[in-house]
Amino acid sequence: SIHHGEFDQQVPLAWSVELCEQLQSLGKTVECFVYPGGPHTFSGAMDQLFIQRTIEFFRRELQPD
Repeated sequence: SIHHGEFDQQVPLAWSVELCEQLQSLGKTVECFVYPGGPHTFSGAMDQLFIQRTIEFFRRELQPD
């Protein structure tokens, strides 16, 4: 689960986009989110959405078969 703020000043958005594309091309389970207007560190509603998506991803992917 990869999350990136559109206006991150510390880590280039292109890095996350490239990583998502590489993982997808390898057939890995990945979900990628870009938060419009988001900085490096999320807060408020953006942070709540990030946490919700992360929890949902791990619940889904870590379920025993």
